Amino acid sequence: MAYASDLAENCSPTSWAHMKKQVYGDWEIDADTSTTNSIHMMNASIMRPDFQEGVQSFLDKRAPQFAPFTD
Repeated sequence: MAYASDLAENCSPTSWAHMKKQVYGDWEIDADTSTTNSIHMMNASIMRPDFQEGVQSFLDKRAPQFAPFTD
C-alpha cells in the first residue's frame, strides 16, 4: 500500500496513461517496433509540462503538482 500511495502521489497521471497505452498497445508486436514506439513516446514525454514539473519538484525538494490526466 505504501508503494502504491507513493506512486499515486509522485507520478504523473499523464505518464501513467502513456505507459499503460504502450504496454497494452505493444503487447503483440515485435520487439524492434515496440522499442521504436517507446523511443518516440519518451522523446514526446520530455516536452510535456508534467515532465518539467517532475524535474522542478525534485530540484525544489517538494511534492509535484501534476495536472489531472485529460485525453
